[in-house]
Amino acid sequence: MLRKVVQVLIQNVNKGNVGKLASIVKLSCAEALLRAGSGEKDIHIKLDSLPHDFLRTTSVQDISTTKDYKIQIHFKSEQIKSRNTIERDHLYQFADKLIQNVLQYGSNKISKQEFYNQVGNVANGVIDYISFELRRIKTNAFSEYVEQTLKSILANLYVNIGISQFNSSANLLTKLIIYVNDYEDDQEIENLDQTILILKQKFSDEMKLTDRVVTAIKKQFDVHNTSLYQILVFAFIYSQNQKMVDRETNAVIITHGYSTAESLASTVNRLLGSYVYESFDMPLDASVDDIIREIKAYFKTVDIEKPLVILVDMGSLKALDQRLKKIYSGAIAIISGVSTEIALDIGNKVLQNNIDEDVLKRSAREAAPKITTVEPVKRKNVILTTCITGIGAATYLQKLIQDNTHGEITVISKDFYELKKNGIKDSVFNKYRVKIIVGTDDPSIPEIPYLSVEGLINRDVGDPVFLTAFPDVFTNASLKSMNDSIVRAFTVDNIANNMTALDPAVTVSQVEGCVTKLERSLGTKMDVYLKISLYMHLCFMFERVVQGEPNLDYHNVDHFRQCYGRFIEITEDALSDMQHYYSVKIPVSEIGFIFDILKNRVDLSNIE
Repeated sequence: MLRKVVQVLIQNVNKGNVGKLASIVKLSCAEALLRAGSGEKDIHIKLDSLPHDFLRTTSVQDISTTKDYKIQIHFKSEQIKSRNTIERDHLYQFADKLIQNVLQYGSNKISKQEFYNQVGNVANGVIDYISFELRRIKTNAFSEYVEQTLKSILANLYVNIGISQFNSSANLLTKLIIYVNDYEDDQEIENLDQTILILKQKFSDEMKLTDRVVTAIKKQFDVHNTSLYQILVFAFIYSQNQKMVDRETNAVIITHGYSTAESLASTVNRLLGSYVYESFDMPLDASVDDIIREIKAYFKTVDIEKPLVILVDMGSLKALDQRLKKIYSGAIAIISGVSTEIALDIGNKVLQNNIDEDVLKRSAREAAPKITTVEPVKRKNVILTTCITGIGAATYLQKLIQDNTHGEITVISKDFYELKKNGIKDSVFNKYRVKIIVGTDDPSIPEIPYLSVEGLINRDVGDPVFLTAFPDVFTNASLKSMNDSIVRAFTVDNIANNMTALDPAVTVSQVEGCVTKLERSLGTKMDVYLKISLYMHLCFMFERVVQGEPNLDYHNVDHFRQCYGRFIEITEDALSDMQHYYSVKIPVSEIGFIFDILKNRVDLSNIE
């Protein structure tokens, strides 16, 4: 156990409270054991192994490093497996990429610019992985402690080195240090020592800063592999430092909420390809004094004689100006309503050293919120008619409804099987606003109300559907009038009158006989609504067959023939007189459509 962990426990557990101390030790050991790899023989307990609730209320200041507490815990287990294999693999993959880049540069295989580009790509890859993909990304007491410690380290180091970076760097470097601290182990890394030597020879200034950061980290945290920290911290500092340019204006983003300013500043800095904005995330209940306290620390790292641009999220922060002018020497501009757009615009002008009051006013004016309205696509309200054969009955229903609504409602017909296959994705629903589907069978589209022929005739069923779909068109009186017309239209005589090739009286009489024979053979009594549907279908079917029109394609006719042979025999027998009379043969595909009309309305189980 790291001596610092022991000292934290000794200093922050009340005297005599052995029970609390024992509980904390047990929880810490359990957390460390969970993190341990399967091949490790010892448990290594770090600060972040301590319970988060305990750390959050713990004082970790002025801890002595003179005493060397050593507690070692041995355990044996073949069941422990690291839950962090993927994260650890990524860590060492990043390190290996950096090593290869350094070795290439050390042997003069790539130029300094190529080296900078490659290191920058790896550094950005590490930060992106930590920020967006790493599973363990959540604020806790340990990460807050690390962040505050690193901010203190960086504030002092950056002032001495002359790099004007503060919170944003600390936030990102915090994530990097916690990532390495969580997933490093004692495994050897090939060519790592040689890589560090090359870096110290080629980049002495950067490595001096790196060493100072890593040394400070080692004083605070448990470090297994110093060189691993060095190469990753170097990549971070080198990629950040190379992007610095001499600017005449300091720029800051201040927002309320967690990580809002940091995220915005990081995004804009990346888009601009340079470090421009410092970020300050303030709690919602933060006072002006709290904000001033944070900014004062930042002012120690920059030239306060230069102009300062502050982007804030709410107008209430504009009250900062009176307080800031007492501690900042340069001109100050505060712009409220910060957004990515205005941050990019002003950030670009900062990089060009093209900032004055008129430029800022113009940027703020151009970035004012703009309203764009999107009008919905106007589609005609329609009623869709469909039937199993796709023609005949559907066309008849289309004309029937169209005539009885006096043209106020558009009615279109659609093939049943295509509709059933495509569902709500069918192109007809993009072109029209379908309010009702009327048909001889339900295509099962839950989003659109379905009205069967029976429902069309039965006012108790049909009226509510029509009134809901077209409240401005229908009234009770108009629905009664339409229903009377529809009932008359569905009489056998009116169906027959819509036939063009066959003798209506003969055909209707024959169809009635076919339906009666089919009822007897199937052992079922059909209701009047089903009979009407069947009359319509059979009349139009015989007319098509007699006229020699091409047979309709029934879906999977071979399967139907194989599975429903008895139904085919019964139907052929029921239709035999009409087939003989017209000297035609009704194909199995047409019998399949008859089956589909009946299957959901009568019990056919007794015939197969």
